[in-house]
Amino acid sequence: MRIETVLHWVGILFVVFGLLVGGIAYATIDREAYNEAKEEAQASWAGETEKATYSSEKMLYDSDRDAALSILFGGILSGLLLIGFGTVIESLRESEGMNREIRDSLNQIKRNQASS
Repeated sequence: MRIETVLHWVGILFVVFGLLVGGIAYATIDREAYNEAKEEAQASWAGETEKATYSSEKMLYDSDRDAALSILFGGILSGLLLIGFGTVIESLRESEGMNREIRDSLNQIKRNQASS
């Protein structure tokens, strides 16, 4: 199996796993605790404890969201990068083959001219 084929398939796997794992991680974020803490902190009777709870829940929610999005976009970008490398290698191999054909054709033309 050629390296560009391997890079294409590994890139596709990275994209798929990035979408799946990132989507699952994003879907499992505990939004209820964050929303409850937010409502309690915004209430008129809220004290320092409720505000501190909201602050910690917000930090936890933000870090979970950022981790999920990092997984999602990291998988997609690294997969696309590998697919791009595979495409570049494939293009270089094709151009090498075309150069070889042109060189052989030129050598054939030179031989024909020399024999005439």
